[in-house]
Amino acid sequence: MEFEIEDKYLKLLEIVEKELSGDSSHTVDHIQRVWRTAMQIAAEEKDVDMEVLKPAVLLHDIAKIKEDLDKSGKTDHALLGAEIAGEILKQMQYPTATIRKVQRCIQTHRFRSEREPVSIEAKILFDADKIDVLGAIGLPDLL
Repeated sequence: MEFEIEDKYLKLLEIVEKELSGDSSHTVDHIQRVWRTAMQIAAEEKDVDMEVLKPAVLLHDIAKIKEDLDKSGKTDHALLGAEIAGEILKQMQYPTATIRKVQRCIQTHRFRSEREPVSIEAKILFDADKIDVLGAIGLPDLL
């Protein structure tokens, strides 16, 4: 399945590609698979704010390498990633309310966390990420 993304999100994808270039488990391929799955799930749901979901999907693992490199185990890539995403989106002049919603999606995408996804966008990101992490790579073709 081909990866399709609107031009307005290409800059975010470039930033993520650069940041994840040294990670073997969370490559841009993972981001693309999560994107495809999330877009398919979102197509079946009502009232999904795609202006929140799309950047959240693209940026959800932006801090994964930083977590992997932290030998202390104190770095949570979901929390740090939400901070980094906020700065990136602020620089790209996203509205503050959208940035906050994207950050909440990223903060709650992690399975091993007491933070649970609440918004439909956060739930879609959570589910799409878990589907990929579990190895259901062919599943988007079946949805």
